Amino acid sequence: MTATWALGTAAGRVQVELSSRAAPVVAVDLGGTHIRVAITGPGGFERLVVRRTAELPNVDGQGVLPGLIATIHETIAASGLSVPAAAIGVAVAAHVGPSGLILQSRPFGIPAGGAVRDRLSDAFGIPVVVDNDANLAAAAEVAIGAGRGLRDVSVITLGTNIGLGIMADGRIVRGAHGAAGEAGTLLMPARRGRDGRAGFARAGRLGHGATGAPAGYALLEELVGGAALLSSMESPAGPNMRSAQRAAGTVAGGIFPRAAAGDRRAQSAVRHALEGWAMLIANLVALLDPEAFVLSGGLVEEAPAFIEPLRRRAADLCPLPPDIRIGDLGAQSGLVGAVVAARSVLQAHIATEATLDGSDCST
Repeated sequence: MTATWALGTAAGRVQVELSSRAAPVVAVDLGGTHIRVAITGPGGFERLVVRRTAELPNVDGQGVLPGLIATIHETIAASGLSVPAAAIGVAVAAHVGPSGLILQSRPFGIPAGGAVRDRLSDAFGIPVVVDNDANLAAAAEVAIGAGRGLRDVSVITLGTNIGLGIMADGRIVRGAHGAAGEAGTLLMPARRGRDGRAGFARAGRLGHGATGAPAGYALLEELVGGAALLSSMESPAGPNMRSAQRAAGTVAGGIFPRAAAGDRRAQSAVRHALEGWAMLIANLVALLDPEAFVLSGGLVEEAPAFIEPLRRRAADLCPLPPDIRIGDLGAQSGLVGAVVAARSVLQAHIATEATLDGSDCST
């Protein structure tokens, strides 16, 4: 028996079949600017709560975890489901090791180590899985989205920053420590003032922005990530902390619609974005040779009219034109991936429990 899970996105509606007998799971997408918490029921998301990450209290030593736990309790209570949630999946904008350990603390209130996994497991008494948000976006798009039926897919998440989830031969590529796919941290040559050390970088066709990269370089996402594009558009002459703070609270502030309407500064930002994204795709073609690239994340939802120019520019840079697709799941790709992960850890937990009981878990 199945039920239909319908997700409405700018790219269209995706129908996802879920077992109506499956217990509800909680999905969390914890990013630098926004947190999304959802609980699934027989028909899909019974309840979805979206908040600014900065709205959660940042407690010393615990980060945003107390606020996250309270938000999950609130979401479950408001869902009205009679069956308790059976697992939690968490997509987080951080490097995550194979066992769910976060490798480095994040400035928006995510502690390093196993605190996210362990605190949630203790608070709710159910299995918890934690993974990188781009990895889970890739898992979601391959399972039910634009990459369905493919085994080698690179999912580029374009939002406040730039992420990459790599599926190779049907498996997520994590690297030795869980830090593979951090495409936004690729170093690009850039002018850094007369002494080469200024905290503001200009990179020709890739734009400009504040940077913490080594002298003579900038990170790719500091030049063509969503926050960087907005900041550069509002402050073309140099770094502006107020603009950077505003940029951190949004995805792109309507840059693509403004460019389509004739805003010259927005058009300049779009040119930078397309050049940087095309260069990233060309480099990934040389390294990975995927069947397709899927563009996902909040920034993509407002950029469909610019996909064809991106395809043309990427084709100019690659031996063969790459297959570039818009994701089906939009800004909810990480959240849907968290559902996929939660279902997977729940199945593993049930199988383990059945083995310990000596019972047959195949029924």
